[in-house]
Amino acid sequence: MNDLIDYVDLIRRQLEDIIIKVYQGEYDPAETYISLLKLNNSRWLCADRSDAETIILITAIALNTSYENMMEGRYDRDITEARRISMYFIRRILGLSQRKIAAIYKLKDHNTIKYHLDKANVMILRDPDFNTKVEAVKCLLHIARSDWII
Repeated sequence: MNDLIDYVDLIRRQLEDIIIKVYQGEYDPAETYISLLKLNNSRWLCADRSDAETIILITAIALNTSYENMMEGRYDRDITEARRISMYFIRRILGLSQRKIAAIYKLKDHNTIKYHLDKANVMILRDPDFNTKVEAVKCLLHIARSDWII
């Protein structure tokens, strides 16, 4: 597990400049594609992990948090937003039920997932900062797994 954490930190440092550009609206798809192409072949993404875990890891990297924070259920605003975005993409890309998403996050009640999914849909329309974060994650997800329909 420490090996994975070290690798995620390395990738985070490499992607920091690109993510900042995405947030600042200086997003260049060609430059980002070239810079992130190596993610497609990295052991981090190709390791034996589920698609949902991959979405959570990519969201964590894009939003500068950790996989552990995403799974702990902490209530910091930034971590809650990151968790909400990962739930949104797990539902949108993988089409998992709310109960299955709740099981991934080790939640007893799928109504929590419903709340976060509903809130994410509203925030995408009304909150430009939240929408920018969603677009940053979407960009990284698309590059990391071009076979997913996002």
